[in-house]
Amino acid sequence: MSRTFKAVHPIPHLVTACLLTGFLVCGGIRAAAETVPSGSATVSHVYVSYTPPGASSNKIAEFNAAANGALTTIAGSPYAGNVESMAVNGSYLFGSNLTGTWVASFKIKSSGALQWVNSANVQSPDATGCVYPSAITLDHSGSTLYRVQYSGGLCDHTHYQSFSVNWATGQLHFLGKSADIFLFNSPLSFAGTDKFAYGSECLNYQGGPLDTFTGYMRGSGGLLNVAGSSAPNPATKDPNDFYCRAWTAADPTNHLAVTFTDTNFNDPYNSPATQLGVYTVQPGGNLTTTSTWANMPSTAVGYVTGLATSRNGQLLAVSGTGGLQVFHFNGANPITPYTGLLTSASIDQIYWDNNNHLFALSKSGGSLYVFTVTATGYAAAPGSPHAIAGPAGLIVDPLTDSDGDWDHD
Repeated sequence: MSRTFKAVHPIPHLVTACLLTGFLVCGGIRAAAETVPSGSATVSHVYVSYTPPGASSNKIAEFNAAANGALTTIAGSPYAGNVESMAVNGSYLFGSNLTGTWVASFKIKSSGALQWVNSANVQSPDATGCVYPSAITLDHSGSTLYRVQYSGGLCDHTHYQSFSVNWATGQLHFLGKSADIFLFNSPLSFAGTDKFAYGSECLNYQGGPLDTFTGYMRGSGGLLNVAGSSAPNPATKDPNDFYCRAWTAADPTNHLAVTFTDTNFNDPYNSPATQLGVYTVQPGGNLTTTSTWANMPSTAVGYVTGLATSRNGQLLAVSGTGGLQVFHFNGANPITPYTGLLTSASIDQIYWDNNNHLFALSKSGGSLYVFTVTATGYAAAPGSPHAIAGPAGLIVDPLTDSDGDWDHD
């Protein structure tokens, strides 16, 4: 039996931690990473925010990943950055501060070590009275940062703030905000052209399931706004049910992987395993699909917590409360099964680098897993999993960007 949707209350401080990820964190780093032979080339930097035992502020554990996926701790780690959600653009790491008021900019040195350069007050230009630490993300070019802002009398609406990035200083400049939507649809996935983004959550709102799938358009200056994109929902096997969409992940060529959970209004907590379907992004942002209940593969990870496409778009990782699994992503064609469970640990966040490494963070397990996964084989990296107590957030800087956008390093 798999859970269908997340429980939601109208007031955010009552919303469960699985919905507004990271409101409740604890713990600290327990163990260093594996030792890698001298001279091993670094292919990516890996950052994990965490809360030391008994502390009220977070730190950032910093690692270098070698070609075989083994991790080494960067000199000076951990860094005293009181952040949770993070994003990188090759030159800077941005962190959403736990106070909910600031987004900090950290310069990424050539060694991978971080150096704070400035912070932007994200409440000052857009005060809503709902001050919570929020998820942040970047477009593919790394030139615009987007942050979820809660709004409404019960803080039960959201919009996206848009900030341009000054490549010389890392400073963020407020561009504006999108229109409000009811409830939540984070995280966003940007299509390959960087012009459109999509997000969804499958929610239990006041006793009934609700799908918040929303499309956004990114303007030429970076400002994001609701686009009103159409996205037809495939028919379920039972015409009395409907598919509730909760996670999205785009490939580099304008295809969007989406989770579909067959939901019955009268028995929403006894849904079958979540399935994986595909949308194709049309030039105007509307979505089309050839996915049906018969050609969408089922997941084995329990309650899904995330999707991530590999940098080349050939693989799709799925995380959940019951583990981690990888599928073949075939553009507009149906997604096909590949691996079984790579681990049965509960996984909260997943990221790929450009060297076939899949990083997976388990908050409840206090572990960072690393796997090498290609289209023809997969294995755990040396030293994986790495013990980190109280992890809160994960981000990976791949050093080389597959689509060539990050040219400001």
